[in-house]
Amino acid sequence: MSRFEQPISITPQEYEVEVKKILDASGVSLIEYDSSHLETVTGVDGEYIIDVVARFTALNTKFLVLVECKHQKRKVERKDVQVLHSKLQSVGAQKAILFSVSGFQE
Repeated sequence: MSRFEQPISITPQEYEVEVKKILDASGVSLIEYDSSHLETVTGVDGEYIIDVVARFTALNTKFLVLVECKHQKRKVERKDVQVLHSKLQSVGAQKAILFSVSGFQE
């Protein structure tokens, strides 16, 4: 059994905070970098609570990145990716990232 078959022993919220820390460490070289945990973001079809939201400026352009963290035993399925993509389109984000402790389906 590989280490990717069982989620690590932290709560889903602890996992989200750890992912936020990884992003924060990567964002130090960006201009106007900011991130938030469990932010409500408004889209054209309603509001979404996003695990981690990152905002920064690069190349004189403002970026909005949505991050969803999956802390579950099953691998992330295609429908999970499609849901996140729909959120990206609704809120007008430039990027979306999906973190998983159990990997992804092919």
